[in-house]
Amino acid sequence: MDALKYSEVADIAKLLFNRLEDVIFTTYPDLLQIKSSLETFDFCGLSISGSGSAFFGLCNDRHQAEVIKSKVESSGMGNVFVVTNVITP
Repeated sequence: MDALKYSEVADIAKLLFNRLEDVIFTTYPDLLQIKSSLETFDFCGLSISGSGSAFFGLCNDRHQAEVIKSKVESSGMGNVFVVTNVITP
């Protein structure tokens, strides 16, 4: 929880886990190929959401996210959205 509290992206990335990945990639092997392609980009962490409706990547900062967004969209892999978290006291 300290990683979340202090926004340590590298530590948060190590915690990414989706127990449905094996089922998703067995059922939809194209998604495994997409993940492999996404892994070539410089994400701090990469995973697939819930039951496989979207991939998401963690970045150190907005600049890194925008650079990766441009590269992924240029590759024709689909739409990319850059979002940020908002931490309030």
